[in-house]
Amino acid sequence: THADSDHISGLKYILQTENTGIIIENIVLPLYGMQDDFEELKEAAVNAGVNILYMKKGDAMEVSAGGVDKLLGRDMAKISLSFLYPGPETGINDINELSAVIRLDYQSHRMLFTGDLGEAGERADVLKVGHHGSRYSSCVDFLDAVSPEFAVISAGADNRYGHPHTETLDRLEAHRVGVKSTIECGAVSVKIDRGGLKLEQYR
Repeated sequence: THADSDHISGLKYILQTENTGIIIENIVLPLYGMQDDFEELKEAAVNAGVNILYMKKGDAMEVSAGGVDKLLGRDMAKISLSFLYPGPETGINDINELSAVIRLDYQSHRMLFTGDLGEAGERADVLKVGHHGSRYSSCVDFLDAVSPEFAVISAGADNRYGHPHTETLDRLEAHRVGVKSTIECGAVSVKIDRGGLKLEQYR
C-alpha cells in the first residue's frame, strides 16, 4: 500500500530469502505516491526475478482462482482487485495518506484494504483496519459507509504507539463489527468457500 518499513519489510525478506515456501510472481505498487521510498523493494523484486506492476485509481485486475476451484470440482472463479486510491489528482505529500486503497471481490464477498490511510475513505464484508487501529483511522462516517461484518487489525504486541487505540475499538464495537487482532490471534486468514466467509487465526 505504501513504503513504510512495517508494510514492506516482510515482503523484502521473502524476496531476499531462499526456500521460504512462498512463491511471488508479481508485486503491485501504487503508480502515484512516493516512488523513491520503494527503491529498495523494487531492487529486491528485480533481483528475485519478480515482475513489478503499477496500478492507479480506476485500475482493476483479475486473477484466476482456478487451482482451488478445479480441485473442488467447481467452475473456475476470478479474484478481482480494484484500485480505488490514489490517483494523480490528490496533491497530498503524506506517505500514510497516499496509502493504496484496494477492494478485493471474490464470489459474493468484498474486502477492503486501506493501508495506513487516516479518516478518508464503500460496503465490505471484511475491513483491514487502517493504520494498525490508530485513533485517526476508521472514523464513524467511514464505518457507516463500509458497514463491515468483520475487521482485522494488524499490530505488534506492546508496540510503542499503543495500537490499536481504544477509540477505534470502541467505534468498531458500536458498529457491531467482529474484531480480530494479530496481537491476540497471530496471523489472521480470511477464507471464502461455497459462498461462506470464515476467519481463522493462528493461535
